Amino acid sequence: MLIQWKCKTTLFLYNIVLLWLIPLQTALAIYLGNLPANKTAIYVADLQTGQIIHQHRADIAINPASTMKLVTAFVTLQQLGPQYQWQTEWRSNAPIKNGVLQGNLYWYGSGNPIFDQRDLQQMLAQLRVKGIRHINGQLVLDRSIWSNIGSADNFAADHNEVFVTPPDPHMVSYRVWWLTITRDQQGRPFVTVDTPLPNITIQQHLSWQSHNTVCPSAGKYVHAFFNGRTLNIQGKVPFSCLGKTWFINTNKLSATEFAAESFRAWWRQSNNDIKYSIGTVPQNAPVIALHQSKPLAEIITAMNKYSNNTIARTLFLSLGEKQKGDTVENAKTIVLQTLQQAHINTSKMQLENGSGLSRKERVTARLLGQLLQAAYNKPFAQEFINSLPVGGVDGTLRHRFKNTHGQWHLKTGTLNNVNALAGYWIPKSSTQHPLVIVAIVNASGNHAADLDILARSLISSKY
Repeated sequence: MLIQWKCKTTLFLYNIVLLWLIPLQTALAIYLGNLPANKTAIYVADLQTGQIIHQHRADIAINPASTMKLVTAFVTLQQLGPQYQWQTEWRSNAPIKNGVLQGNLYWYGSGNPIFDQRDLQQMLAQLRVKGIRHINGQLVLDRSIWSNIGSADNFAADHNEVFVTPPDPHMVSYRVWWLTITRDQQGRPFVTVDTPLPNITIQQHLSWQSHNTVCPSAGKYVHAFFNGRTLNIQGKVPFSCLGKTWFINTNKLSATEFAAESFRAWWRQSNNDIKYSIGTVPQNAPVIALHQSKPLAEIITAMNKYSNNTIARTLFLSLGEKQKGDTVENAKTIVLQTLQQAHINTSKMQLENGSGLSRKERVTARLLGQLLQAAYNKPFAQEFINSLPVGGVDGTLRHRFKNTHGQWHLKTGTLNNVNALAGYWIPKSSTQHPLVIVAIVNASGNHAADLDILARSLISSKY
């Protein structure tokens, strides 16, 4: 009896241990390598069967970095549609007499995130077609489309970087100057600036190097510094730098100043100068020039391929701009409602600006995984997938997942103490199923390479 009791007890204890281990089976099957287990979240699911293949800390709230852009892309495609366009309008209720607009020209800012100097020139050409050669008034910028632009707090150390450029109703070329190394009539090195602005002095002190070397980037040899009033350009340049182009941030100017001064720069080349101010478009003032952006699907592709924060924050604000009140709070409400309607649990989600340029934003790996599963079955699925970087091919994955035959379609995310991947593995073979994969680590150090190894191992465990 005693032996029999021991056998039963042993069997009973064995079963208890086995039951205790079952929930950990999936986690134990995942080889994390150098990734800290208590800082890493994983969710992998089969898109054909819906089966969850791997999950580890999938319901823990974590900082997603730029994989948050997947949320913004999904919601804007759902709410606005792939063909949505931003329309920038210039209006005036003043008559045109003898080539003169007898009053103000009103620029209603649409927030178009990719509006650039060429688009500005096209709108100026429309004025010329209407016979306008002079403006007997001011350029008035109407900034009423958003009540506020929201925040991206605690990035003061990066204030000179273009990736922190906030959205603006009158965004033009992300407030950057494009510089190109050419030569002047005497054959000396000379930098052209696109577009030189009125009241900005450009000082150049450049010379050729006595011996020619390879020029991987102009910035290696040319130092350009803008203090808000003067652009100083200096350096010794090898001949191999001829034609090289790069950009510098003009963050000493507000977006309003940059837009208005850009208008003045082009306008006064063949017309009178013009002053500018902030105001509101008069009711019923007719449109005299307009520009429509590229469709939303193309803009989302630019956002995701190159992780553009300005575009993401603009899309986020565009969700809330049609509602009265606080634009940012409206956008947050619409994001939450849209995800909940797609049966995605948002209880642990925290939003700041929809771009992932945030120390505050939080999601779970399951939320992103479910969102990717939902997007895969939406009418806009192809546009969504096409927007993602392709491993070894383009965007932020150009130098990662090489020789993988275009099977990886992943949004990357990088912040201090955050590395993230989220997207799809879409096999070429019909015998294999496409998978959703989310892998995010919130730990110090750069774990991008470790995540790549993990992602490959998660797939190889299935196939």
